[in-house]
Amino acid sequence: TLRQVAQDPPDTTDMNANPTRHDEGFTLIELLIVIVILGLLATVVVFAVGGISDRGTVSAAAGDERTLVTAQESHLAQFGSYAASETDLVTAGLLRDESEIHDMTVASDGSSYTIIASGSGSPATTIPPATTVPPATTIPPAGPVAASYAGHSGQAIGSGSMTLVIIGTGNGASAALFANLQATPLTDTQVIWLNSGDITETDDVDAVIAASPTYMVAAQSVSIINSTTLSSTFVGQYMRTVLSSPSDFWWTHGQGRIPTVAELQSHLP
Repeated sequence: TLRQVAQDPPDTTDMNANPTRHDEGFTLIELLIVIVILGLLATVVVFAVGGISDRGTVSAAAGDERTLVTAQESHLAQFGSYAASETDLVTAGLLRDESEIHDMTVASDGSSYTIIASGSGSPATTIPPATTVPPATTIPPAGPVAASYAGHSGQAIGSGSMTLVIIGTGNGASAALFANLQATPLTDTQVIWLNSGDITETDDVDAVIAASPTYMVAAQSVSIINSTTLSSTFVGQYMRTVLSSPSDFWWTHGQGRIPTVAELQSHLP
């Protein structure tokens, strides 16, 4: 009798339906490359940050040195010598705190000082001895001197090729103008003051005009007698009738006020 052996039917399932998965990681070489790249980046960052830090340190040191120099120069201006120490600068109110990054030594006579970075061999900054500048000698304007103009006695201030004649009284606006011109002299101009007591007639005014002054100023209150009609008038009013142009003189009645020094200067050639 033949025995039949049962056999399992062949597996016709597609072997590609569930392929076997093989997960693979980074190789050692790839890891080494990544580590090297990260190391390079870290080095670049360290050097970059270090450079910024170095610049900040240098800038802070320079600013601190400038602060010390400013404080010492202020002390010299106020007291005539440099402070003996940073403590003295703080006491004088010229420095808020003593420097922690600089040391300062001062000459025994207070004429110079040296600044050096604390605890380092950095080159010292030496400030040369201060030069004492003597105070300027102020020469006061020369006072009025006696003068004669067109046969009349008066006073004069200043000198130059031009002449300004003021006919006024010993007080009021005209006197104030003469004082201003003494304090602020006109350029290249001699100022002649003729008092109202010396100019009493129109003939006196004619003599002054004939002397050819560059410019004239008349106070409004200076009254005179017309030599021809014997009537009363004023110096400024009379000059209006005999001078060719009102720009040849300033009458404080006509203009309403005394001229300023700048206005007088502008009228002179």
